[in-house]
Amino acid sequence: PRGDLHALLAQALASSHDAHVAAALRSGADDPAALARTLASLAGPEIAALLARLVGGMADRPDRAHVHLPWVRGVVARCRTLGRDDPKGWECVRQLLGPLRVLLLDRTEGMGRLLELDGRLKMMGCDGEKVLAIQGGK
Repeated sequence: PRGDLHALLAQALASSHDAHVAAALRSGADDPAALARTLASLAGPEIAALLARLVGGMADRPDRAHVHLPWVRGVVARCRTLGRDDPKGWECVRQLLGPLRVLLLDRTEGMGRLLELDGRLKMMGCDGEKVLAIQGGK
């Protein structure tokens, strides 16, 4: 049903229960239409709470970017109308966009050097995928 993801996300954010928030985020990441409907139905303070969770999650768990990024893109898109529809909510969200930008800059600043190092390691015959498979027990 249409409101299930909204209800799940709102309850998870209100309770600050990490596992429930993660489950809601996974559900939305797998269903772009439900994600868009859910974001459209959230008010400014809920968007701000969600964005705070997303920024924190991206900082703490970069390996979950595939789950967080669809939501971040949706929140940024929602921000286009939030300023018009909910000025107070927009102010809450706007304050969180700066930390998101800093996080993105931190993640991408050294990317060129990391890719260069990766290329050198590949040339030396180092295979990171095999190492990850061994470490992960795959």
